[in-house]
Amino acid sequence: MGKILVKNIDKIVSGDLKKGILPGDALLIENGIFTGIGRESTLNSRGVESVIDARGMVVIPGLIDTHAHAWLEDYYPGLQIVDWMKATLLAGVTTLISARTQLMGEKAEPPFAKAMAILGQSKWAASKPGNYLKVHGGTLSLVENLTESDIKEVAELGVHLVSEIGVGGTSDLAKMKQYIEWCKKYGLIVSIHFGGRMVPGSFAPSAEAIIDMNPDFVAHINGGPTAPALEDAKKLVEGSQCYIECIFNNGNIKMGYEVANMLIKRGELHRMIFGTDSPTGGGWMPLGIHNLIAHLASFNGVPAQDAIACATGNSADCFKLNTGKIEVGREADLVVIDAPLDSAGKDALEAIEIGDLPGQAMVMVDGHLAALWGKATRRPRQQVLINGIEYKYETFQQFMQGEQPRLDLLLQYPKGS
Repeated sequence: MGKILVKNIDKIVSGDLKKGILPGDALLIENGIFTGIGRESTLNSRGVESVIDARGMVVIPGLIDTHAHAWLEDYYPGLQIVDWMKATLLAGVTTLISARTQLMGEKAEPPFAKAMAILGQSKWAASKPGNYLKVHGGTLSLVENLTESDIKEVAELGVHLVSEIGVGGTSDLAKMKQYIEWCKKYGLIVSIHFGGRMVPGSFAPSAEAIIDMNPDFVAHINGGPTAPALEDAKKLVEGSQCYIECIFNNGNIKMGYEVANMLIKRGELHRMIFGTDSPTGGGWMPLGIHNLIAHLASFNGVPAQDAIACATGNSADCFKLNTGKIEVGREADLVVIDAPLDSAGKDALEAIEIGDLPGQAMVMVDGHLAALWGKATRRPRQQVLINGIEYKYETFQQFMQGEQPRLDLLLQYPKGS
């Protein structure tokens, strides 16, 4: 992969709450990694093969959706059932994390649970919907009679996620606590369902039980499908240090607002992460993460760059990912955004702060040009220049179907052609 320069950036949003907006107007990318951030005049542009002109727009890290359901039965390429994942990529989500590896008729037995986790991990690591979407799809269900050696085995084979506790698996909290200790010992990230029940056989641990078990994050504190009592949510926020996830699909918007205010008042916004809970009976939400960012910024009064960090760097920290932040040495996942066409906001960040979803001009994953626009994304005021050429909607059909130019060829054109 050649050396890429992204220049004429108005603002570089780091995705890190501590760093906010980075100084500079340009990025260098080599072999899918950020290698330079700063003023174009100070970066080493020798050997640059492709130039992307951001034309005064804002660059943010690729978005991370922390709550999806990557059903193995949905993946048959001939039927394209996983196009919902492609639509998610086209909307600027570059990393998708499954809450549970799922297959109808699954058995609550250790051999099956291990096999499912390993299959989900290997299958999704090899399959990239839309050619580039990173799907973390292998999760271990904590069923009865699991042993420490079972957990160690799946961890050694690359599984690093635990299926959402409360949706399947054992309901014996004493056993669960032991399982969680083993999972953390071997580096698996643990999530727990909080709120109302929906799936037959599921259970809802209390706030006190969750605090005692000490998971890495609490899934959909604002409801999946029903939010807990505000008092219980407050207990969990105040009594733990785990990450707190808000979702868009089926989520209770008021509870999301209240929990965000709790974290803001405590100076703990770094604990908030965003997911969509897609797909469910309510469908899927390609722009769900965009909406959560806009809600946090416009209703809770959080600066747009901090709301974006909740959908990028916070999630990367929770899941120990080398993405989610614009930082030298991290994977070059980014989105170029602008104020949407006809917005009252003067730029993308101001548009978000008044409640508008940003316009999208480009998505990059690991230094690859993955998309310009999506089927549901807002139109930016302008488009990027790729090696001196502007690509934009020409027809209504392109807009409705999210058609892209030949993205695999764009960065191969000589500069200025």
